[in-house]
Amino acid sequence: MKSPNPEEHAAFELAMKYGKEIDADILLGTDPDSDRLGVAVKNGEGEYQVLTGNQTGAIMLHYLLSQKAEKGILPENGAVLKTIVTSEIGRVIADSYKLPTYDVLTGFKFIGEKIKEYEKTGKHTFQFGYEESYGYLIGDFVRDKDAVQAALFAAEVAAYYKAQGKGLYDALIEIYEKYGYFRESLESLTLKGKDGAEQIASILEEFRANPPKEVAGVKVNAVEDYKASVRKE
Repeated sequence: MKSPNPEEHAAFELAMKYGKEIDADILLGTDPDSDRLGVAVKNGEGEYQVLTGNQTGAIMLHYLLSQKAEKGILPENGAVLKTIVTSEIGRVIADSYKLPTYDVLTGFKFIGEKIKEYEKTGKHTFQFGYEESYGYLIGDFVRDKDAVQAALFAAEVAAYYKAQGKGLYDALIEIYEKYGYFRESLESLTLKGKDGAEQIASILEEFRANPPKEVAGVKVNAVEDYKASVRKE
């Protein structure tokens, strides 16, 4: 293993080999400090597929809200938290249960700050927080992404669907069919050194001062400035 990074498929190679030997339903992997969780499941061809952070988050969120709603314990003032780079499927799922979803800047500390704010104001009751980079939080007794509770929760979700004769891949497809298909990709651009930092700052300031009127021929209806916490229609 070159890197114990649950975001990388290579990190699951040994687990996949052993998983095939024992016919494991799911494979779970964390990074060394156990804050990020990767989940691999059997796809439609019976091969193990590593879910993206967005996919795992969607499965967890849907299960959590559906179970609470079924048991009548979903609070009316509940709220879901995610980072600005995380898929919008979570918002669609939360909307179906009449819960708001709030975006925070990248970094799980901002989710922790919101949880603390809710405790002080009583405005909302935290339900679930996640980010696309494999970080999840179910219980607010931890204020950072926690792979330990996330792994236990993933196992619970897998057991729930297995009892119905389904796998987590089946659950994901059902979610897509119900809420719509979402696809996300990540592309990183690195600008190194002092010159790179200055170039990044210049690009962002220019973008902030002169936002695009359209993107790929599609009109821009609104621009959100997360630095200034301002939305312009």
